[in-house]
Amino acid sequence: MFPFENKEELLCSALFISLLAFPNVASGKAPSGDALLIDTAMPASIPTEIIADWRKKDNVAGEYSAIIEEIKSGLPAQWASKIDTGSTEALYLKACHWRRVARLQPFSREIKKLLCGRHYNEGGASTGYLEDMNDDVVMLDGVRKTTVSKGSRYKAGAALLVLDFDDYYPSAKILLEDKTGVLRDPCVSFDAKKVAIAWSKDNNGYHIFEMEVETPDSIRQLTFDLPNLTVSDYEPCYLPNGDIVFNSSRCFQDDGFLNNVVSNLYIMNRDGKYMRRICYDQAQNFHPTVMSNGKIMFSRWEFNDRHPGYAFGVFTMNPDGTGQNEHFGNQLTYPNTFPNAREIPGSGGEFLSIVGHIMWPVYQGDLVIVNPTKGRNAIEAVQLIAPKRDIYSDPIKNFQDPYPLNETWFLISYTDNPSTTAKYRLYLMDVDGNRELLAWDANQSISQPIPLCEKKAPALACQADYSKTTAEVTMANAYYGMALDSTVKPGTIKKIRVIALEYRMYPAMGGFAGAFTPVARLEASHEAKRIIGEMKVESDGSAAFIVPAQTPLYVQLIDTSGCMIQSMRSWMTLLPGEKFDCFGCHEDKNVSPPPVGTRIARTPKALEPFYDIADGYFHYSAVIQPIFDALCVSCHVDGHESGLDLSGEIIWTNDYAKGGNSRAERFWCKSYFNLTDPAKKLVSYISANSFAEGLKPDSVGSKHSRLIAKLRERSGAMINVGLFEDEMAKLCAWIDLSVPHGGKYTDDMKPEHAEFYENRLLLRKQEEAFEAQNIAEFVKNGGYNAKEYGGTFSASVNQGTMPLNRVAYGGQNFQVRFLHGSRRFVMQLPSAGNVEIIDLKGRRLFHINARGRGMLQCSPVNSLPSGLYIVKFRGKNCIAESVMPVM
Repeated sequence: MFPFENKEELLCSALFISLLAFPNVASGKAPSGDALLIDTAMPASIPTEIIADWRKKDNVAGEYSAIIEEIKSGLPAQWASKIDTGSTEALYLKACHWRRVARLQPFSREIKKLLCGRHYNEGGASTGYLEDMNDDVVMLDGVRKTTVSKGSRYKAGAALLVLDFDDYYPSAKILLEDKTGVLRDPCVSFDAKKVAIAWSKDNNGYHIFEMEVETPDSIRQLTFDLPNLTVSDYEPCYLPNGDIVFNSSRCFQDDGFLNNVVSNLYIMNRDGKYMRRICYDQAQNFHPTVMSNGKIMFSRWEFNDRHPGYAFGVFTMNPDGTGQNEHFGNQLTYPNTFPNAREIPGSGGEFLSIVGHIMWPVYQGDLVIVNPTKGRNAIEAVQLIAPKRDIYSDPIKNFQDPYPLNETWFLISYTDNPSTTAKYRLYLMDVDGNRELLAWDANQSISQPIPLCEKKAPALACQADYSKTTAEVTMANAYYGMALDSTVKPGTIKKIRVIALEYRMYPAMGGFAGAFTPVARLEASHEAKRIIGEMKVESDGSAAFIVPAQTPLYVQLIDTSGCMIQSMRSWMTLLPGEKFDCFGCHEDKNVSPPPVGTRIARTPKALEPFYDIADGYFHYSAVIQPIFDALCVSCHVDGHESGLDLSGEIIWTNDYAKGGNSRAERFWCKSYFNLTDPAKKLVSYISANSFAEGLKPDSVGSKHSRLIAKLRERSGAMINVGLFEDEMAKLCAWIDLSVPHGGKYTDDMKPEHAEFYENRLLLRKQEEAFEAQNIAEFVKNGGYNAKEYGGTFSASVNQGTMPLNRVAYGGQNFQVRFLHGSRRFVMQLPSAGNVEIIDLKGRRLFHINARGRGMLQCSPVNSLPSGLYIVKFRGKNCIAESVMPVM
């Protein structure tokens, strides 16, 4: 056994922890002499668990000589020379020791401590079950409708461990322990002096706590429940500007698919002040982490007009929540979950993640490396690892909590036992599956490793201005992008329609085949939608408009006949004061957009209202049925020769079991079910079960609906049936919104059900009122111009041509500046290497392989707009980034 500092720090005898150090992963340099502070000598005794793991991985069957020679042949000379030739077990263990040193030693220079957790296996039958909310049984009409229950897999007892070593078989101590609660999600501050964790003391919700590493008794609670409300705050992440971003169920949503509590990302300052929501997403967010360029990387589950089991991509945003944008996989059906994405240091955006399926326990899965430069939605960008194999290979779903150290090696919690009761162990592992056991416990899993070391990241300028309530969107050319093709000719697009999504409260009530509290029939619109307004698209494809901030919005391109050409099937959420610039419709971020002249639409304007629909809510009974009542029901009633009954008779769904809607718990118009009956093929709308990949433009929607064609035909029996312009526009919009019946979730409910739902909404309103107070205080105290943020809000306009910051590794000089007169970047390169210029939305505007050191000048886009841009250089023994303001 190895000595612990004192008896109180001694873990149970079954637990042995070993630690590796975190490298200067960007430098590529060999460790210097001070790395040898960790004793490389072989100890007199090696833990039996490590020996057993060596034997298992080496497939030892009794004879050692061949294995020893294989180990020696795979090691650098400095380590291989320490291994004697022979065939004894002692020589085999000596060879394994020096192999272990060779694997761990390159990472030991920058860190000598590792933080990790010891607790039960997290996750559940589906996403969201980890939230551990109160039992909350809903009774309606004397029948139990649904339950929001406590965490079904919650098991008390957890510890936060610090792993310390003097050699490569180190000691460990407990930094914090709770034998009746759960500690999880450790995060280390950038100066490595503080640790933030999520702590649930009684399966009654998690909250964020913080402690000083050197004085664990200093622990303090940063987030709290509001009166009579229980929430879960978890997955904290320190930001370079001092804030903490975290996941929280404070949005009080239900995902509507699996009837789970939803968590979105929130932000607060270092003392828990100014707490506010920065993501307004349909379902769960996952694992915020900080990238090397200062942005936040996180995962987002979504299914706006798509199948809930497919769309689960990786996103990035600025540290204030602005600039939310897809990083990878938002239009990729398989693999279809990336819940543990973490950037590989020095890679420029590659990341390590587990993958799986939305219905599997999302904290365990296969392990992949993703390189977005091979395609933002390309399966070729995804490589299964440990071992490397084809993406369609049989799954090995036994990984969790990956932490990349460089492009080859990573920390990982892993088990080779597929049982759901298996205990996860902590390993150092490489992409081929080579590994060294670091930590284990006989009774609980060891997981969530994070180096306890100081680190740096660029501090991006914050752009959100909470004194405002709106944001601005500008589009250079609506005809450009991978969501459109050559079939959409110039002059085809008349306007952009802006639609807001509204998400259902938990607990959801009534449902069918994966859609709770439905607003439409099976496979139709999943969410409640309202049309915010429309904006003209100019002849050059440009458009600019003002939108409400802190509202999930998506857009549709509308043709000259009022029909949809293309629909976003995702959403954007802009923070107050944000200026969002997109070149086209889902343009490829790996391709530089073409130069453009002066746009016709340069100044954002208020959206034009969509006719007379109050608040834009599209309630079928109030908007669509009156059209049929006036023009159609004189003929189209029960018994009509066409078989099409368009009467507005109200039907309770439980008495009308068609299309899987027999448990929808609401009233519907008979005409609605007749028109949307798939067998009749009268309306063509985007299916809620469609794949994640982008739709072909002009392939579905009102333009392809027999109903619209018939109404426009004006022949035969229809010769005298004429619609006004607004009536036809409303019918087309209804179809293009994926035929909703309810405009709000309470539409068409029984009065007592609607009253219950409205009372549940009061929970959200209480939290929103609390947030409004926080924002008011934030604005009063200066917002991002306050002293604690260094006045970064105005940094993009007051720094002139000087870079806001520079991060360089390897000790070599890299300089960059922007010449406003000639609109060029000028760089001084220390060596040959790769240069990229990327905007804050992640689009690569320029890329070149420089052949040597010296001066490089480039003009990525002739009409480069004002804003912040990231200049990246990667050369021999040097990686650098600069965030540059362009006026």
